Amino acid sequence: MSKRNLLLCFDAFGTLIRPAKPVAQQYAQVARQCGLTDFSDEELQSTLISTIKQESKKNPNFGKETGLGATRWWTNVIHNTFTPLLKDGQALPQDLAPRLLHRFASREGYETEEGLVDALKGLKSNSSRHYHQLVVGVITNSDDRIPSILSSLGLTVSPLRYGTQSDANQTETNTYDIDFHCMSYDVGVEKPDKRIFNTAEYMLAQIISARSGRSLNESKSEVGTWQKVYVGDDYSKDVVGSTNAGWNPVLLDPKDECDSVADLKRWRSSPDEKSQKKAYWASVSQSDLRGESNIHLAPVFDPTLVDKLAAGDINAQHADKTLKEQAKSLPMHRYDWWAPGSAPPWPFKIPKPFDKPDLESVGNAMPWAEWDITSQISKSVFHFTKEQVATLWKKANEGSQQRLSQHDAVLAHIWSCIARARGLENDKDSFHCDLVYGVRPSFQLDNKFLGSPIVMMNIELPASQVCDRSNSTEVATQVRNTLKTISNPYNLSAHLHALTYEKSPQRIWQAFLGRRHVLVTTWARAGVYGIDFGLGSNCVYAEGVVPEMDGIVLIKEAPGPLSKHWTDNGVDISVYIRADDMDRLVRDPVLFPTTMSDEKETR
Repeated sequence: MSKRNLLLCFDAFGTLIRPAKPVAQQYAQVARQCGLTDFSDEELQSTLISTIKQESKKNPNFGKETGLGATRWWTNVIHNTFTPLLKDGQALPQDLAPRLLHRFASREGYETEEGLVDALKGLKSNSSRHYHQLVVGVITNSDDRIPSILSSLGLTVSPLRYGTQSDANQTETNTYDIDFHCMSYDVGVEKPDKRIFNTAEYMLAQIISARSGRSLNESKSEVGTWQKVYVGDDYSKDVVGSTNAGWNPVLLDPKDECDSVADLKRWRSSPDEKSQKKAYWASVSQSDLRGESNIHLAPVFDPTLVDKLAAGDINAQHADKTLKEQAKSLPMHRYDWWAPGSAPPWPFKIPKPFDKPDLESVGNAMPWAEWDITSQISKSVFHFTKEQVATLWKKANEGSQQRLSQHDAVLAHIWSCIARARGLENDKDSFHCDLVYGVRPSFQLDNKFLGSPIVMMNIELPASQVCDRSNSTEVATQVRNTLKTISNPYNLSAHLHALTYEKSPQRIWQAFLGRRHVLVTTWARAGVYGIDFGLGSNCVYAEGVVPEMDGIVLIKEAPGPLSKHWTDNGVDISVYIRADDMDRLVRDPVLFPTTMSDEKETR
């Protein structure tokens, strides 16, 4: 079998490189080195975001469309960001803009994953066993800084760049780690527009022509025989764009958040239900502030889109027994409000015509004895830094037979801390983490679909095991395995089939609260801090409005500069539990994990 030829291209930001520190934090650091000190990081971040938006409207595509150019564009951003922060009579330091421009065009401002540069350098030397020819390129939504950044990080970068007068003959030999660049700044369109991928194919044709001596037209016809692979970290831009262009996409999951492409789509691009509603709200607000009378939103309310995903024949008179049993075997609670012994500790009456002595139970009785609804509830918000999250993640993966995500580790940790706060260290009975899980990506429902397609799963272990401080791997693994079971399309379709035949779905509750339960909602990657209502400002802090009940937990990304990964600014966790349990929780010595930087400070 003859060897194939491969065109392998990478996204830049979030895939090959990332900011060494949050961009606003680096701006503040350089400004203070230049003598500007009388401002807060929060003021700077808000001004920077607003200035970039204004400059983008005034001079699109980093100034390329108006002839301004990227260097002048960023200089304007720097000047207009810091000018409002100056005090009376204070001038901008002359070296501020040059220093920031240099920083963000070099390794001063960016870093890579450990070992990435060596891996890229070894690509071509190791490819000969599998491919006859390998060409490596970069396709990215950015201005023209990428080649200099990659070069400063240690890669050998070709001068070949779309839209410039660079000579393809310089790539005649395989001496470069990166053979060419296609940047949206030069192309004029951004991913997911397939035209940016078409320009990469044109660059490949130039390289083929230079290396083979054939004409450019002959080389263009050969491009179709090459295998084309694109590696990125954003589903909506990288996967959708490259697929539409006829390429083979590879979507990175750098934080091990996902088990499937559906999960990757959820974590790497799609906001959840609440954030989608906020986005609609923000869109209406922006249009109203601009004085636009015609606001075009296209939400879709079509329950049949969900019906089609159910297994079996949901129009049959009776449910399929096999599918019904499969659904009942899933890790989900079935608490029956109307079952004997389920009456809550307040006046309650089963509605007619169901209120009869021989009413058949369809689930377990509510365990009201475990929940003292009269107890005083205390609320706390716990902030875990990016480094603390990384420490939890690393610890959870030690000895694990599978890769566990940061979300697995964070959820397992707070679940364990609450179990200890409730004094369950010697309790062998089950302790439940009732997790709300969005299945929109699993059902292939886009963001315009109205509704809240979610399920509640029961992550369950003996309380003593959840409490054990040395047991983080097992607890996080139980989180991961339960998620795998629930997210399996085969199981979800059976669950939908069973739901179709529920005679009184309002009587079933798939969660509970009190001593043996926590009810967890996650806003990871909701993007709430990036929503603009048209005022040129961003949300400073967001908090969920939830009932103050014993066991309610909300996990969400922390405020800070817009970033690629939901943990880059740390994680905030809102916890509602009994006041005496909260006192024990805040005193837990392992609530906030010790990081390497903490250890250095104590030496």
